[in-house]
Amino acid sequence: MKKLLAPLLLISVLASACSDRQAAMPASTATNALAIENAALKEQVTKLEKQVAELRNTPSVMLAAVRTAGADISQAETVAKALKAKFPGSEEVGKADALVAQLRTDQAAREAEAKRIAALGPKSLKVGAMLVGDEATISLSGASQTRRWISDAYDSSHHYRDAEKGSAFVVARVKASSENKNPALPGVALYRAEGATLQRVASFSYEFVRWRDYGSYLGNYADYGNDFAHTNVIPLSIGANATLANLARPLFVVGTKDGCHKRSEDRFRQPPVSYYEAECASLKETLEISDFSTGRVALLQRLD
Repeated sequence: MKKLLAPLLLISVLASACSDRQAAMPASTATNALAIENAALKEQVTKLEKQVAELRNTPSVMLAAVRTAGADISQAETVAKALKAKFPGSEEVGKADALVAQLRTDQAAREAEAKRIAALGPKSLKVGAMLVGDEATISLSGASQTRRWISDAYDSSHHYRDAEKGSAFVVARVKASSENKNPALPGVALYRAEGATLQRVASFSYEFVRWRDYGSYLGNYADYGNDFAHTNVIPLSIGANATLANLARPLFVVGTKDGCHKRSEDRFRQPPVSYYEAECASLKETLEISDFSTGRVALLQRLD
């Protein structure tokens, strides 16, 4: 603190002396003298400010600057070298060198991971069967390609859809859970690999797996097991239809946190309750590998 006070006190004395001399001079002479003295004073102040900055530049301050350099290795190295030159015997020099070495290691790891991802392309993506969406969580299992998509079972009956010739369904079971009474369900789409990108093949739609009985399927009365207003977990089935040409393996089932499927009720429909797909912008036609780093989209299953 004493080292800091001395330069500041000198600035005050210089300013006071300058004012005293100006008062005893004629106006014109005082003006010229003022300009000269102001220039000299500014130069002196600049020097003193540099001295103050140097006094503040302690080993701990310089070490903190190395820490805050983040991933900027060049900046961290510059500060570490200055620290070593100014305080060669300080404890902070060793700590700064260790920080710079760790930054180099981290950078090398990032570069190696980037090369690995570039070499593997979509195959580098990790599979996670559970997706925590904005309004509901889904767990996917048993994805497969089939000619027939079965859903809406009741008693000993069920409903199904058969794919047309030259096409097939990709189906899977989904367990959807939510604390909300009317959540929008996450969007799910089917993709195929094309070079280093994923190209969307089709979007999945949701259907109910089972109804309590035929009467609840018709909508004569409610089935609380298929209503989030009364239960936290509902078993569902998802399906996507595509031509066989677009179903060349590997295939990728991708989900988004966005709530893209909303509940609808229509008493003239059987069953009267369904989920319809709203806009699902995050499941773009083309997905880059970098799109998965945001956490908004995730790979739920891969069909090899």
